[in-house]
Amino acid sequence: MKRKIFKILVLSDLKKSTISTLKSTASLAKLLDAEVDFFHVKRPTEIIKQENEFAARRTIVKQHVSTSKKIKELLNTISNEYDVDISSSFSFGNVKSEIKNYIRKSNPDIIVLGKRKSGLLKISDDNITEFILKIFKGSILITSDKKVLEPGSPLSLGLLDDYTIYQSMELEEALMAKTMIPLKTFKIGKNSGNKDLINNEKSVEFVFENNANAVRNLSYYLLKNNINMAFFNRGNTVGRSKSNKISELIRKIDVPILLSNKQAETA
Repeated sequence: MKRKIFKILVLSDLKKSTISTLKSTASLAKLLDAEVDFFHVKRPTEIIKQENEFAARRTIVKQHVSTSKKIKELLNTISNEYDVDISSSFSFGNVKSEIKNYIRKSNPDIIVLGKRKSGLLKISDDNITEFILKIFKGSILITSDKKVLEPGSPLSLGLLDDYTIYQSMELEEALMAKTMIPLKTFKIGKNSGNKDLINNEKSVEFVFENNANAVRNLSYYLLKNNINMAFFNRGNTVGRSKSNKISELIRKIDVPILLSNKQAETA
């Protein structure tokens, strides 16, 4: 049976967090032997300040050249250092529309987003993370500046919440095969309902009291146990409470978090 070639798409605003995002992406790509694509989009209103049409056209041309150069230099640095090929593209236009069209065109298995210190990634004040969570049915990796998934480092995966269907998920199954033993699960307010998660004794489970500090305590123990990627199953995401939980996990967890695939909603 031919092995699947996973495709990773990095969506970036070209801010300071881009380097750590690309490092984590390079590490994931090497783990999966995946293809990597990079996409950046900017609103024309961020570029054009002049009312004169000729001046506006000249500004767009200059911005196009400078953006292309910046992306090329950035990706060459990561590609040369970590031996990962990264294709790239960028555009000027409506941020959400351009991203949605590019996702349809590239059809990635995984989308990678960076997280700023203030919380979710924002491009031009649009909450892109929330938008991607809504429209994209594949897996989403939210990277962190505080804990970078370094290329060449062993994968130490931490499972969050119940994860009973990983065997039917090709991507997650591939990562499970790469993770260090023991596999560690971190739950809030309940013990695992999946006693057959691993058919041996090479697993450890941490259970946290369900209170206002639960996610912060969970985040602390992820770092304490040297977890360099957390996994959360959003496959059965329904209702506002679960959506809010995902947002809280993204805000407060200081390691890269992989959100599993789900059925996309109509946007």
